[in-house]
Amino acid sequence: MVTSVALGLVIAFEPHERDVMRRPPRAVERAIPTGFGIWRVIFVGLALLAYTLTAFFWMKGQGASDDLARTVAVNAITIGQVSDLLNSRFLLDSALSIRAHLGNGYLPLGIGAVVVLQFLFTYPIFSRFHRPLSPIPRFFAALGRAGQSVSST
Repeated sequence: MVTSVALGLVIAFEPHERDVMRRPPRAVERAIPTGFGIWRVIFVGLALLAYTLTAFFWMKGQGASDDLARTVAVNAITIGQVSDLLNSRFLLDSALSIRAHLGNGYLPLGIGAVVVLQFLFTYPIFSRFHRPLSPIPRFFAALGRAGQSVSST
């Protein structure tokens, strides 16, 4: 829920694309979700699922406990959501440009908030619940390896 709210607010303050006023309006009889939009939702959902399961099972293969593997999986979902935010901010323009990342001043704030809150979730300072702590370098190495294996398939 935290990632949805924090990253959703970033999108709410996203500046419009340069040519938005030159595009023709959507026809009234045309559905709002396009075929590409539906395909993208399914593709991103399946990619997040594959990334999360890869992270979980990779940790289990390394001999991690169920709790640690679940913690890595939850953090993998968050990293995937941030990646999707960076990739889906424009309809037509490329997300691989300097302008894409400098155009919204709230982008680093939203991502920073998610990173801090996810860190507090993973490494709780004041918590009544016991969650196994992973050494930070090993944890990020696990997420990176899981991401590499998903992207190479």
